[in-house]
Amino acid sequence: MNKIIFIGECAVGVSLSDAATLPANAKINICGNIANAAIKASSAHTNVSYVSETARDFLGDMIISHMQSVGIDTLSIDRYTEGGATTVYFTDGDATHAEVIHAHRPDRKFDTVWPRIDPGDVVVFGNYFALDDRYRQQIVDLLEFATERKATRIYTPGFPAQCAPRITKVMPAILDYLDHSDVVITTTSQLHHIFSESDPQKAYRNHIRFHAPTAINLSDDSSLLTFSDSNGSVTLSIPASVSESDILSVTARACLENKLVAAQITSML
Repeated sequence: MNKIIFIGECAVGVSLSDAATLPANAKINICGNIANAAIKASSAHTNVSYVSETARDFLGDMIISHMQSVGIDTLSIDRYTEGGATTVYFTDGDATHAEVIHAHRPDRKFDTVWPRIDPGDVVVFGNYFALDDRYRQQIVDLLEFATERKATRIYTPGFPAQCAPRITKVMPAILDYLDHSDVVITTTSQLHHIFSESDPQKAYRNHIRFHAPTAINLSDDSSLLTFSDSNGSVTLSIPASVSESDILSVTARACLENKLVAAQITSML
């Protein structure tokens, strides 16, 4: 049975309803659109493997336990025991305060056992995790092997606004990942920060199509989905409740079924 391999961060998000206090009703959840896409895909009875690292502490145990409970293969999540702790993102529930990141990773090189890749598998990767020097070379090596194995590669840059001042430094890596992609998934604000272009159709024509054949863009208000390929672009209305992780999960599952068309994606949302 073919599978989806997700490569991303293992982190915990803590959402505080009032950043000035420590409320009893703080929300704790697994953080990141790639991790949540993996959870959604596995919950939809898809064969899923997750590649990452996290500390062998109680937060790391919680992440692994939850992923395993929905059927995710976690054998490729490296667990470090010394010199680090599981990453935690603290955010104000109303997004009015700056995000605070508590991260302490070990000095040793990222080292994990990569999952087997078979023809027809799907590999999903991206976000700032993929740009980190700690992981980048290993991810590139895996993508080159995935190309040889005829797997479909889905890249989501996931470039956050606060990292925009660094775009010049990381742009070569982003372009390299685009070259290693069959499908690129973005949001409108990410297109603006990366390409200075907020129109998804223009961004595809002027920047993406030279690297990857297909692009899917979610509008910032989550109301529109734009699908672009060599046949042109189509924009469709979608439910406002749709998130980036939903789009990642559905697109990966559609690729697994060789049905990557706009109608198929929207019908699965």
